[in-house]
Amino acid sequence: MRHPYADLYSLFRHEPRAEEYFNRLPDYVQDQITARYRSVDSLERLHAFAAQCQRGPSAEEPSPIPEIGRQTYLPPPLWL
Repeated sequence: MRHPYADLYSLFRHEPRAEEYFNRLPDYVQDQITARYRSVDSLERLHAFAAQCQRGPSAEEPSPIPEIGRQTYLPPPLWL
């Protein structure tokens, strides 16, 4: 494994294969990975996040959006 990069965009600058792979992913997977761009610091991590996004949340991983009685509730907005 190569040394981790600062983020997804730094990875793209140094590893052209990473950007090619990313561009072949479905839009919804790209969106989820882009939202966590600071955590994607290697090609291996990019592959792992893409696989996780395509699988969906597992039973061990709680959904980031709570569901109550089959209805999804978003958290209130943060006012800055």
